Amino acid sequence: GLLSILTAEEFQTLLGGNFQIDDDLLENWQETTLYGNGVSQDDERVQFFWEGVRLMSPVERANVFTWASGFASLPPGGFPKLPRQMTLLSKAVKSDTSNEETNSSSSSSSSS
Repeated sequence: GLLSILTAEEFQTLLGGNFQIDDDLLENWQETTLYGNGVSQDDERVQFFWEGVRLMSPVERANVFTWASGFASLPPGGFPKLPRQMTLLSKAVKSDTSNEETNSSSSSSSSS
């Protein structure tokens, strides 16, 4: 039947369309993204992220969205209608000095 003449990619396009994130959708994605853990929309790291996504092709942008969200496409109504919005967070990085202090204390107490 029909399935035997279509590739997997062609079948996906037939079912869900050819998902791409154009410049208008990218702007909407940015507007609906949440920020937390000490990160804001104006953060230099966030600006760097969005600039990188902006430089991608519409298909590459869609791939980033799919990787980050787990959704293969947008629901009717776009980004605002997603069951959960993307949230960009800052990962807390532990200082190495606390490990050095712990190691110093351990070695000092063992040599006494």
